[in-house]
Amino acid sequence: MTPAIRPTPGARATITTPTDREIRIERIFEASRDRLWKALTDPAQVARWRGPNSSRVEIERMDVRRGGHWRFVEHGAKGADGFEGRYREVMPPERLVYSFE
Repeated sequence: MTPAIRPTPGARATITTPTDREIRIERIFEASRDRLWKALTDPAQVARWRGPNSSRVEIERMDVRRGGHWRFVEHGAKGADGFEGRYREVMPPERLVYSFE
């Protein structure tokens, strides 16, 4: 099993709102760009990485291409919650932009 990818110690997420319909979150991780890309685009790794430790994340759909649809369902103590969106930009391993609904 691959060790968990962790944020760089002391580094905080930078959150900005470039427009009234956009939120940008930037973080620095202790991992290679290729390893982080895989953690964000491989369904098995996404299921392990997303959500709180007390829940299980089911990947219902993950079509990582421009215009592709993703849908994750988080199963926790209070039931299930679904989240989905569309991939807006996919430029391996440089840039991944997606909507979140």
